[in-house]
Amino acid sequence: MSIGKTASDSPDAWAALRDAEDTYWKDTTGPFTGARRWPGRPWVRNLERWLVQRDVAPDGRARRSTADVHSGVLGPENGTTYEGLRTDRAQGQTSLYFDLDDRFLRGRRRPVQIKVTYRDAGRGEWWVEHRGGRSPAVRRTGDRAWKTATFRIPRPAFANRLPGGTDFRIATGAGDDLDVRFVRVVRL
Repeated sequence: MSIGKTASDSPDAWAALRDAEDTYWKDTTGPFTGARRWPGRPWVRNLERWLVQRDVAPDGRARRSTADVHSGVLGPENGTTYEGLRTDRAQGQTSLYFDLDDRFLRGRRRPVQIKVTYRDAGRGEWWVEHRGGRSPAVRRTGDRAWKTATFRIPRPAFANRLPGGTDFRIATGAGDDLDVRFVRVVRL
């Protein structure tokens, strides 16, 4: 439903969290040399449409999830893909931060849904936090299944006011690291 839409009229904004190797870019020649550097080359992080995951200090530097890894799918040149990002509690990284394109909600004060696809592994709770408050906590059962939690945010206060100029974060309480694969903001 979002094909041909802009940030102003799309029904949703989303980020597919991943770290994927694009072997085409392993060659050291080409456009990303000299002044046009590509840190981490040939790895591409995330697929995003009007919602961007940002690494933010001091508690929001995501790392690769190892819960779902693929190599050479359809051919060896396709490299390795780590589907999902995760927190790194051992290093004090307890959150994943997101920045929504300002045009997505400009002039709108209606509720939105935030849908988070996560791996229900380990123990502990997590929630979505934004300037206007936070969602109810999700308690993990440890069954290791991928699940989607949906939160209704009644009057979103997304105003780039969290660290790093972000709009909301997925925050974790005490417990294990949290793997997240997909985050989607849906207009109601």
